[in-house]
Amino acid sequence: MSDEADEPDLNLESRLRDKLGSDAQFPDADLNWSEVRSKIPGKKKVIKIRNYLLACFLLILTFATGFELSDIRSPNSFSLSSVPRLPSTRKLGALSTGPPPFGVFQQNRNAPQAQGETNGAQSIANIGNKLFTRTTQDGVTLRAFMGTQMENASTENSCSVTSTVTLELSDTNAVISRQVSFMGRDTSPLFVTSISSFGIPEGEQATYLTVQSSSLVGEISVTFADGQTDSMVPVGGFSVLGHIGDPLSLFPQKGTGVINAYSTSGALVASEPLQLTSITPASLPAGGSQSNLGSKVTLPGTIADQSTVSEINASYVNAFDCSLSYSLRSQDFVDPVGYGLTLISIIEGPGGSYLSGAKVQVVEVTLSSPTEANVKYNILFANNQSPPANTSGLMGTAELTNGVWKIKPETMCSIASLAWSSCSI
Repeated sequence: MSDEADEPDLNLESRLRDKLGSDAQFPDADLNWSEVRSKIPGKKKVIKIRNYLLACFLLILTFATGFELSDIRSPNSFSLSSVPRLPSTRKLGALSTGPPPFGVFQQNRNAPQAQGETNGAQSIANIGNKLFTRTTQDGVTLRAFMGTQMENASTENSCSVTSTVTLELSDTNAVISRQVSFMGRDTSPLFVTSISSFGIPEGEQATYLTVQSSSLVGEISVTFADGQTDSMVPVGGFSVLGHIGDPLSLFPQKGTGVINAYSTSGALVASEPLQLTSITPASLPAGGSQSNLGSKVTLPGTIADQSTVSEINASYVNAFDCSLSYSLRSQDFVDPVGYGLTLISIIEGPGGSYLSGAKVQVVEVTLSSPTEANVKYNILFANNQSPPANTSGLMGTAELTNGVWKIKPETMCSIASLAWSSCSI
């Protein structure tokens, strides 16, 4: 800043005479106004105070913003070059290679979604840290990005979705963004969280699988019906596998597609056959009562013996006990992979909150054949919640597999319809 412009002031002479005395003389021709102003008592003190206040302001600004102000000077050449610069606390683009935190992005539950998935709610640029990028042998590129923390998420509850991973998937025809669910309790060595596809109508589809695994697993590998394989090392317990082709052609029947989990030493620790069918869930009739799917076998029913009832009861109770891990619960199902997929669909469905923490009570077991059983059961809701539909006297099925009674897919589809969710097992 500079002093006032050097221009005449008609009242200055009278003001100076009042200050300096009546005998002061200032010929107009030789008058230097800058010199005159400097002779006014108190003027220099005002300038010094102004400079001091300006210096204090710049000093505060320096500490608040962290900018270097070495070239900024006051009117009296007061330098701030000696003021220390504070380091910035902003961190941009920090990356993490550890496991993703448990969390869920806000989702639009009314939007169309694949099994175990939600449509991407954010652009890739706003997602977070990248987990990995990989490309399959036939050209499917798979990118995974870390999710964010979900409020009130409990990792101890295996019936709750605790995080999501956002995917960016592409091939030569299409690019999509999807979100897939992570579940609580990662003690199961192998848990398929979604099987889906993408592409354009006039082009070939591409199938991808998302898999959650425990820390004991060093590699996930899938073999498709055409004999091709895809594998990867899990990152943070998460893997994405892919192949060109639609899911129903790659997994047409059980045993033609297999997913395996290997330890870090190469030993097989888990293996599951993959099959996709088109079982449609029962719809809720008028009044909200539940349709009973039951067994398709029409042979006359006989009441099962007590040992069979006890075994089937244990399977049903354990299968819907959220305090147990996936590895224990999935053993009670004929189709462990389909169970996991439908479980996610149930939890994320409009009525999923009603089923969280619910228990199953077996009422009656009736044999329809030596290896088939109809199971009547009730759903008991936690915290005295009102059920979304009639949940007493529901019908499920069980099958004797390798000497063990296990729950058939129709039961999970019946439960899914209670949550108004899809069922594709």
